[in-house]
Amino acid sequence: MSYIDSLPVMSIADVADRDAQWIVIDDQVLDVTDFIAQHPGGCPVMHANIGRDASADYHHVSAHQRKSVARKIAQLIVARLDPHTQAEDTGGWQRLLDYLCLVRNSFAVQRDDARDPILELVFSGQSYCHLLDDHLPSFIQQLTDIGAVAHTSLLAGRAPFTDNVRSVTEKVLAASDAATARAVLEHLRDSVAKLMHPLIHISADAIRAQAGHPSDSDSVQRAQEAMAHIGKWFEVEHEHWHHG
Repeated sequence: MSYIDSLPVMSIADVADRDAQWIVIDDQVLDVTDFIAQHPGGCPVMHANIGRDASADYHHVSAHQRKSVARKIAQLIVARLDPHTQAEDTGGWQRLLDYLCLVRNSFAVQRDDARDPILELVFSGQSYCHLLDDHLPSFIQQLTDIGAVAHTSLLAGRAPFTDNVRSVTEKVLAASDAATARAVLEHLRDSVAKLMHPLIHISADAIRAQAGHPSDSDSVQRAQEAMAHIGKWFEVEHEHWHHG
């Protein structure tokens, strides 16, 4: 038995749902926690692919064909993907899971703790509004396609929610208040985590549940659970920003 064959077997859902800096390349799971800061191509491209299959991006870079890169990859392998789970139809869940990881990662990509907090709030505030205006409706649509009943009130309430976020951030920027900017950033990042992490977990659970035993009713139930989570998050956060 080869070393690769002796490694634990995981699914892409397991990788995405894990609280770790792991990525997948060519069905191999890599722990890149200590490598991100050393990556010659910079940290952002690594952060963008956490929890995802980065094979396509990896093979687009000609420098990755070097033997030294292959040796480094071999040092980072901690598990391998089960090829059977890769081929299964998960009824839209796999597509949603990858999208959720992309959106979650986008906040890590643009984050720069060394940047002036006021300027950092400009970037993070824009990303947060983009989450509300564009990504949230897409999440809802994909969950509806799986079988959940859409929360139409969420879509109707997005505009005032976004307006409140912009109002709060613009007041901080106008006052050039670094301390308040840090506080707003802390809440904003916590807000994103509270939305995204449960959605990723629910999606990963749905994929795992369907492995070999697909059930339409179970899938719809999980989609409804995800929709309910979005609704609760929306209610709490809208209230917070309204009084911010």
